[in-house]
Amino acid sequence: MVLDAQSLEFERNLMRALIISDDKAGHVNQSIALAMIMDWEWEVFNVKYKSRLWKKISYFFDLINILVPWLYKELPCQNNYDLLISTGSETYYANKILSKKWQIINIAIQYPRGYRINFTHIFCPFYDYPQKISNITTLPINITYSDELYHKDKANEFIEKKYRPKKKAIGIIIGGNNSRSIINHKLKDQLIEIFKNNPDYEYWITTSRRTEKETEDIINEFKFDYKLIWRNDRYNPVPAFMQLCDKLFITDDSASMISEAVSYGSADVVIIETINKKKRNKYNFF
Repeated sequence: MVLDAQSLEFERNLMRALIISDDKAGHVNQSIALAMIMDWEWEVFNVKYKSRLWKKISYFFDLINILVPWLYKELPCQNNYDLLISTGSETYYANKILSKKWQIINIAIQYPRGYRINFTHIFCPFYDYPQKISNITTLPINITYSDELYHKDKANEFIEKKYRPKKKAIGIIIGGNNSRSIINHKLKDQLIEIFKNNPDYEYWITTSRRTEKETEDIINEFKFDYKLIWRNDRYNPVPAFMQLCDKLFITDDSASMISEAVSYGSADVVIIETINKKKRNKYNFF
């Protein structure tokens, strides 16, 4: 979501934020987006639990208000910051540890389910079903920062180094299986439908780090004007897709990607449905 920084009750100037990251782009990008919207200086520190067991134990420790840093492999030692920001379950406990140790405010993005919600503030999307209390701001989509110059630069880079369009284009962004959904076995039929209903376009497609080999095999059955398989090429064409494409088709497994697509540019955004593993799927609600 593109927030109006003036509406947020935090100081904008001379603030240095430490972003606690789980090294997942969909998470850390939301933390960075908030810092950039607010004009805060920021640095990123990646954290990781010593084991999955320690992560489970952190929920219990937080419940009884015990904060122990040794559950993590490493935490930053020096405090040069005014506030902490973190997104994702790997980061919330570390956020609390450092906030208490350094006596600075802390912000959680997305709903920190399983942990106490005693952060200074929480920004989370409505599909997380958050409580209606004063330190939670509910958002219609995930936080994203739209920088027009960045997207234009990425579009120029794409044209110069990857592919030069010959006519208007459709971009297709394929994610992968997660705990809530799997890529539809009807993906082939879904792609055929896209081709059939949009005959006057070029067809561009990109996959993600979560895309399964079976899904890639389906994609390889089709002829695309531009195709990127993440397994073979780690270049990210998505910002260029958002700048250059008339339509974007995105699988519904990534709320972050959909949020970014509907927050920037003028492309029509169409959802490619996946198979839900659970009847109550928050992404379906989204």
